[in-house]
Parts: sequence; C-alpha cells; structure tokens
Amino acid sequence: MSQQQFEVWKMITIGGKTKDQLIAAIEVNGARVSKTSREMMHTDAFTTLPEPTHVRLVKLPLLVLGFRRYCNANDLLDRAKEDGLNPCPPEVAPCLRLVDRDQPCESGYRIGMRPIVGADGKLRLFKLDRNYWNGRWLRNELARPADLWRPTSEFIFLAPEEAPR
Repeated sequence: MSQQQFEVWKMITIGGKTKDQLIAAIEVNGARVSKTSREMMHTDAFTTLPEPTHVRLVKLPLLVLGFRRYCNANDLLDRAKEDGLNPCPPEVAPCLRLVDRDQPCESGYRIGMRPIVGADGKLRLFKLDRNYWNGRWLRNELARPADLWRPTSEFIFLAPEEAPR
C-alpha cells in the first residue's frame, strides 16, 4: 500500500511529568482514570520523557487505512506502518486526556500504540471516552490477537514525520 497524506488533528506536549503527576493532573482537570489504566501507567512499559516535547497527532477511522472488516492490534499497527504512521508512545494517552476537554459526548477513540500487559496479564491499549453520565475518562481496552475493532473505530497515531519512541 502506498503512503497517504494525513491531516494533523492536534499537536500536544508530552514529557516533563511523572506517571503520578499525569494521573493527578487528569483528576484535577475533572476527568477520571480507570483502575486498569492506572495499573498500565505503573508498568515498566509506560515511560515518560524527562523534558517536554511536542508531537503531532493524526485521528482517523480504520476505514482510512483500508480496513473493510474487523481487525486486531497487530494488523492495525502493521497497516499503519505501511502508510507511514507511527505508533504513539503510551504517554500520549494521559497527555491527550489533559488537553482534549472538548471531546464530544458519547464518543471514544483509541490510542494506536504497542499494547501493554496489564496487571491481569492481558494486552491492553488506552482509550479516551466521554459520556453524559460520568464525563471524561482515560480507560483502556483489551488488545489481544482475538480482540477486534470495527472499521469505523477511531484511532490516534503519530503523524508520519514524527519519530517513533
């Protein structure tokens, strides 16, 4: 597949905060962090940059990457790479939850990232949700080979020119 042109959706800053500072900042700003997301953030696979760094993000439904049927995390990351997109470092999820305060109600999108093994031993990736009854959340979803997403599911990736970490 040839590389596509992707429009930058948001530019955010990652880095400069510890894991616990990120969780506290999310909560101070009126959002919530699920228990399993907290656990993911306290694994060795979740790292934070010591210095603030700007990254440019692309948001797209899987249809844009050519998926017409359900796909799993491995297929998704392979196809995104073919199109020049880079997986997000996990730190993007809490940093994005901090700044995306205008996320439409009853919406959710996932972070295109290498899955992290949660405390339960299962592969997971981050998801940002917002709903009417309990607001903005940093959640997660299972990302095992058998876990599939619809072609209309939206994912966030680093813009093509961003270097993977």
